[in-house]
Amino acid sequence: MTFTLALFRKRLRFNEGATVMACVAIIALQMLAGSLRYGHINDNAYMAAFAVFVPALWGIPVLVLIRGSWRKAVFVMMLFMNLSGTIAIIGNAMGRWLLPVGVCLPYNWQYLLMIALTGVILIGVLYVLFGGILLELFRFGDADHIWRYLWLVPAGFSLIALWMRFGTTEPEYISTAKPANFLFLMVLFATKLGTYLIVGKIVLVQRQRNELQIVNRQFELHERAYRIYQERDETERRLRHDFRHQLAVLSTLAGEGEFEELRGYLDKMVRSIPLRARNRLASDPELDALLQYYAYEAEHVGVRFSSRIEAPVEQYVKSVDLTVVLGNLLENAVQAAGCGAGERYIDLHVGKVSDVCMIVVRNSYDGPVAERNDGFLSAKHEGMGMGLESVRLTVQRLHGECSVKHDGHVFTVRISLPV
Repeated sequence: MTFTLALFRKRLRFNEGATVMACVAIIALQMLAGSLRYGHINDNAYMAAFAVFVPALWGIPVLVLIRGSWRKAVFVMMLFMNLSGTIAIIGNAMGRWLLPVGVCLPYNWQYLLMIALTGVILIGVLYVLFGGILLELFRFGDADHIWRYLWLVPAGFSLIALWMRFGTTEPEYISTAKPANFLFLMVLFATKLGTYLIVGKIVLVQRQRNELQIVNRQFELHERAYRIYQERDETERRLRHDFRHQLAVLSTLAGEGEFEELRGYLDKMVRSIPLRARNRLASDPELDALLQYYAYEAEHVGVRFSSRIEAPVEQYVKSVDLTVVLGNLLENAVQAAGCGAGERYIDLHVGKVSDVCMIVVRNSYDGPVAERNDGFLSAKHEGMGMGLESVRLTVQRLHGECSVKHDGHVFTVRISLPV
């Protein structure tokens, strides 16, 4: 329980004081339930039932204490439960092999001391060898769909281990200490460890691919924004070049007193000037490139795009994270507003309240919004949408808050990020 909560310490539902008090209550309840084992250690069916009941007794409350993907939390808890079961098996076997007969009895102090020493040594060795992978694996929040079925891996190993420990006629503490059974359980533990490492590598590789896609997306946005700049610069250069000739014509007409022709020529010049000139949408070049691109995309589908940047957003979020947050929000907004009827618009406002950066994106839309399990179904493909899920995970990692509201015509996403 301690290891699980330590890994998810940045995603606790309550403050530290309330979490500690809850843990004390859970431990007291678990100890009370565990004491019911005494007098039944030779009854494998009874002990097997408690081997399931006692972890569930603390596992379910711990799930309540953690925000985010419950499947990921279950994976972590079962991983540590598998480890604790292995420690109990090794500690019991070492005690029965190394201590005189009748000294290391189940639940006496020698037995518990041997298990404690085994746990310290085994956890220390595993942390030195594989701790870096484990910490990296759970450092960031992942989308719930990544862990949708992975938690079944430790669940399956737990069932196999329960059958090996309690599926015999002999008491568990005797059968697991026999060399043949002990060797099989250690092979099972090595298999579990290898499987967890493979799962960890797969998740880390997938996360790296996602980060690479974000970087590539950011580069693509910069490239497209640069092309927009080039097009508008070319238009401005052409206007400046033509303007010199136009001034010469105006000077000639004015000098000859051809005022009617002069007035007509001026009208033609006014009509030839583009209605929209290029202007910077943000002082930060990363943010400006992002906004220029989506303003251009919105214009092409007939959506009014407006933005107010009143806070230096670069002080609150890195450019890569900014691409994830605003890129996904504006992409969804352009698609939703572009498919609507009537007034179609996107409004972006970035402001500052105390030491908190507030980002609000509002867009028009028509039709129902499909929701499921606190998420939104995608309008582009079957299944859950990834855009808002990525935004929520990124904001969560930055210790911010994200809220979504919709009323059938206006979709609003409000994000707050601490400095």
